[in-house]
Amino acid sequence: MTQPRDEQEFFVGYLPLPKALRRWVIGAGLLLTAAWVLAGYAVADHTQGAGPGKFAFGASQGSLGLLTLDPVATLWTEDPAVVGGVRGTLLARQGKFGLRASARELDGHIVRVSGSTVERDGRRMLELSAAPQLADADVEPALRARLAARSERSLGEVAISGEIVDSKCYLGRMRPGDRRTHRACAQLCISGGVPALLVARDERGVETAYQLATREGHSIDQALLPYVAEPVLVRGELFQSGDQWVLHTDLDHVTRL
Repeated sequence: MTQPRDEQEFFVGYLPLPKALRRWVIGAGLLLTAAWVLAGYAVADHTQGAGPGKFAFGASQGSLGLLTLDPVATLWTEDPAVVGGVRGTLLARQGKFGLRASARELDGHIVRVSGSTVERDGRRMLELSAAPQLADADVEPALRARLAARSERSLGEVAISGEIVDSKCYLGRMRPGDRRTHRACAQLCISGGVPALLVARDERGVETAYQLATREGHSIDQALLPYVAEPVLVRGELFQSGDQWVLHTDLDHVTRL
């Protein structure tokens, strides 16, 4: 039986909360709490992960190796743990700047470098803390010859779909360092000379990163700026140089997906 209107419970600020309203408030509070928890899980499940990249901030590492600038600035060192026994480490200056434009006279020479390591899935970059120093006299001619004669072979024509990223941020300098939310930063880095990479992801989410070059083996990065952080299909000839994958292509064979 419905209570008369003057006998129904209602809230008065200076009086205790009536029992019926108290039950309603507690129930509504529990429902809202559960809804917020479920919403949090849903957002987290659909949020892009930061990725496995690592940046050794403040930890300077020195290295001695052969510097090459085409298609991207790379330091080659002996490492029996990688394919062919020669490891390629990408090089960049601090900030959003590459090395190619400022180290032309050192191309093909042994140099000594120091900086902080950026690494992701075995692929490395050194963010330099100082300019490379000529060090031809610090290694045996035989070592220089082995580095210069590193294994390089063509794997034929391929078509690879993926995303063009800037190598420094993708490898771990920023997390996350890929996809559309990072596009403006990636374009600034690549326009400043930081090497670009084509990152392909298989159905399991496993990523493979490829350097990009012209058909003649020179830098193509600046021409790729309009395609950064977009799904693309790149056709070209794939080379393995030391432990690095290099895809030789041209703009006519880069297609938005």
